[in-house]
Formats: sequence, C-alpha cells, structure tokens
Amino acid sequence: FYQTLYQKLDSEDDTTYFKRITLRLSDESDTVYINRLCLVKRTFAHLPLWYSTQYLDLIRNYYVTLYTKSSSESDESLFKRIVTKEDEESDEECVKRVSLVRQLFPNLSLWYDTKYYNLTKRFYYDLYQKSTSEDEISYFQRITKRLNEESNSVYIKRISLIKKTLINLPLWYSTQYLDIVKNYYSALYTRSSSESEESFFKRIVTKEDDESDEQCKQRISIIRQLYPNLALWYDAKYYSLTKSFYQSLYQKLSDEDETTYFKRITTKLSDESDVVFINRLSLIKKTYSCLSLWYSKDYLDIVKQYYIAKYTKGSSETEESQYYRIVTKEVEESDEQCAQRVQVIQSVFPNLSLWYDEKYYDLVKKFYPIWFKKLSSEDDTAYFKRITTKSTEETDEVYVNRLACIKRSFSGLNLWYSKQFLDVTRSYYIARYTKASTETEESLYQRIVTKECGENDNQWVKRVELVHQLYPNLALWSDVKHYELIKTVYQSIYKKTTSEDEVTYFKRITTRYAHETDAVYLGRMTLIENTFSSLSLWSSVENLSIIKSFYSLKYAKQAGETDEAYFTRLVAKETCDVSDEVYVK
Repeated sequence: FYQTLYQKLDSEDDTTYFKRITLRLSDESDTVYINRLCLVKRTFAHLPLWYSTQYLDLIRNYYVTLYTKSSSESDESLFKRIVTKEDEESDEECVKRVSLVRQLFPNLSLWYDTKYYNLTKRFYYDLYQKSTSEDEISYFQRITKRLNEESNSVYIKRISLIKKTLINLPLWYSTQYLDIVKNYYSALYTRSSSESEESFFKRIVTKEDDESDEQCKQRISIIRQLYPNLALWYDAKYYSLTKSFYQSLYQKLSDEDETTYFKRITTKLSDESDVVFINRLSLIKKTYSCLSLWYSKDYLDIVKQYYIAKYTKGSSETEESQYYRIVTKEVEESDEQCAQRVQVIQSVFPNLSLWYDEKYYDLVKKFYPIWFKKLSSEDDTAYFKRITTKSTEETDEVYVNRLACIKRSFSGLNLWYSKQFLDVTRSYYIARYTKASTETEESLYQRIVTKECGENDNQWVKRVELVHQLYPNLALWSDVKHYELIKTVYQSIYKKTTSEDEVTYFKRITTRYAHETDAVYLGRMTLIENTFSSLSLWSSVENLSIIKSFYSLKYAKQAGETDEAYFTRLVAKETCDVSDEVYVK
C-alpha cells in the first residue's frame, strides 16, 4: 500500500512529490504523523528527502517532532535514538540524517559533551571526512564552520570533538591554516571570568588527548601567535609551565645551520611588545643558556636587537641600577659566560661610562681577567695588540679610560712600560696625554708624572719615560719651573745601573731624543746636571767628547748677549761645581 500510495507520479517533480508524502493529514496526531512518516521513510529509505539540506524545510516538522525529547525519556536514550542507524539506511545516509538533526538541534549536548563521544564518534568521523571533490582549504573551512544558532560554548566543544576525532589533521597545528582555525582557538583559549590566570595557562600548555609531543608544541605555538603578549610566554613565574614547550620549540632542527637556528629563536613576533620580546628571549636564554649566541660577538647582529631592548636604561632607572643589571650573573650562567655576555653588551653600548669611569671599576674588574687573558695561541705582540685595539664605535675618551682600567687590572704587563711595544701603546698614550682644551699645562704635567693604580716605582718611571719619548718637547722635561714635578723621575731614569760602566752611563744620559729641539735638549740636560751635579761628567776633560754637544749649546753666546754678560755667565759658579777643583776643571 505504501509503495503504491507514496510512489512518485510522472507529473511530479521532486519538490512536489516530497511535499505530498510529508504532508500532515487533518486530525492526525503527532504520534500517528511521526510513525506514518517513519513507515514512509522505511519504504522509500533512499530518497534524498531524508538526508539533504535542500529539503530541510519539507522534512523539518517531521524531524523536529520525531527527535524532540519526550517527558519520560532520558538524554542518553534520546541521543541514542538520533544516532542509531535506521532500517534500510546506509552508513552514509545515517550520517547525513544525523547531520540534519544537528542543524535542527544545534545546541544538544550530544554534539559537544565528551560523555556522549562514544555515540557521536563514528558520526563525526564519517561526517567530517574529506570528500574527493574538496581541496584541503575547502575541507578545513567546512569542518570548522560555525552552525546557525550554535552558541559559543557549543561551537568550542563540538570543534574540540572534531579535533579529537581527526587529531592528526595539519589544520590544528600548522600556521598555514591559522586564518581557518583562528576563531576556534580564540574562543577556546579566551580566559573565563571565573578562571584564574594560572589555571588558564595550564589549559593552554596541557597536552590534549591523543596529541603527540610535537603536535602539542605546534598547537601551543599557534596560540602564542594569537596571544603574543600573554604573561605565560615571558613571566618567569610561569616558566615551569612553559619550560618543556621552550625546550621543544627552540631546539635546533636537523636541517638548520647555526645562523639560521639563532635567527629563528630570536625573531620578534608580530604584535609582540618590547617587554614580552625581552622576557620571552630571557626565558629562551634560560632554557638554552649554553648557546654561543648569547656570548659571542660573531652573532652580534642576530642578538643585538634583544640586548638593546633589554639593557637600554629605563626612564625611571638610575645609571647605577642599569649597570648592575648588565653585570649581574644571570640564572644558569657560568662566570665565564657572564663575562662573555657583558663583553657582547659592551660591543652594543661601547660608550657607556660603565666601561671606563673609575667609579664603576669595581663592577667590571672581575671580568678583565677573563676578557683579556692571554691565549695559548698568542705571542706577546699579538696579545698586546688585541687588548689595546680601539673599537670602531668607541670615542677617544672611552678608549683612553677603558685602557686605563685594563692597565689597572694588568699593571704588571711590560706592554705599558717597554719601548719594545711603544708602537702598540702609542695610540693609547698619545690620546691619554694630549692636553685637553680645558686643561692647564700644569695639570697635564701633573697627570703625566702621577703614579697610577698598580704601578710600582720602576713601572711608574718607565711609563713617564715612554711619554717623554712621545712628547720630547714638552716644557715638563726641560723647564726649571717644573723641576719639582720631574725631579724624582730623573733621579730614577738617569741613575747609573749596575751593568753600566761610566762611559756607557754618561753616553746614555746625554743622548739626544729624536725630534728634541736644541732648547729642550739644553733645558733637559741642565735639569739632569742639577739632579746629578756631582758626576765627573761635567768637569772631566776625558769626557769632553761626550759632553761637547750639551756644552756647545749651553755656553754658546746668545743673540743680544753682551760680551761682558756672556763672559760672566761662562765663569759663574754652577750647581755642579761642588768644589773649587771641580769649578776650575
């Protein structure tokens, strides 16, 4: 009877036909209507009417009435009714029918509550399989599409079940599909009003059911892109939550060289604030504290942005507190790594007073033995050239004062006192002892002859003598008014050594410096004569050949000098005339 009554007539199109067979009869009760259509469906089980959204308006009343929960029915029994394959239905038809019911009842807990997942698992698996006609983008857009009238909560839970069903889809883990999955993750990982920050963060980093470690890492990476400024990524108090993520995400890949790897882990994310960038990289550094990236100037271009952001003085920060931040050993750092990091920062900020102001010497002195120790591959010259090299961005003032601090730490190096290495120290000493525009001659000379930190008497004298060679015509060396400044130096420089005979000694102290003018030579020799007035050099005919150059200048008649004044000067008693006999000679 049903086969005959409800078969399609030749004059009917599909829509007319479907309207006829689903039409509710007058005075037909809900129960009769439902059961009659169930028999019609059983008779014509394969009609698209029962499965296609195209005919949902025709079938709506039937399905709404059929799948409305009765007063005596439990949720579970209703849900079993919905998903149970009906007589004559194929698997595909069952999936399509359940899909229509879901459109009619989008907020049933059946679709999103995990306790009913065993009922819906097969449905989800079949419904959300990729069809042969779909490309990947279309497929992913279809399975993540929000249904009409679907609440936020239901949407999140439903997509979570789809994810659970199809856990290995790249949709959930690849940034390539971020625009598609963005709405889901944004909704899922929005912190609720009743949720603490810590519990929210635990939700994000907790590995989900059936997720591999790699998938978990990739999912967290996507969430980080969506919420780049969450405290989770940079606050040290949440490091225990993110540590394993950082270990996995920032490990070196097999196809990466060192430079590519370092660039990847230091790249600032779009929309990432400076504070988040700094603190996130600090946690990466904490996780991979032994990477040469943090300590080698070879990677300065890569790490520079991080160090500039981290160690730039804050608006409310004092200079001293900034410097303490720079030199304080960080977590997981060894003493040597700390020194190397600070040296990289010095390259980034070459002109900070930290590196050259004596008042900060105690902050940095611990690094000098590490920075400037002699390498096993270096001879003295190579070593000395390395520690005295001026950086390209270093001002003269910074260079001079920085080397003064190095000298203070390595005061025993003969670099600072030996003529042998004057070519190495020349730039330093010239810069250090050039008279400043605001400096008096007297204060310059005082600087030159003042004993420096760490210098013993012998080193002090040798240093002053090197300055003498560089500046042979300073009045300091020859003008009697500066004699008290230079006297002690001359007493040391020009005293006879135990290895010298008298002639050798006399020749040494009377030798004229290169570029020394007549006036300076004369003045200097006069001061030496005053200092060592008892030497036989000044009165012995045997030493005349040695002393001749000095006396020829000293006793030459000066322009404008009268004969009488000249002769009076020649025969006047001098400081070297310690006795009448010496005077006569």
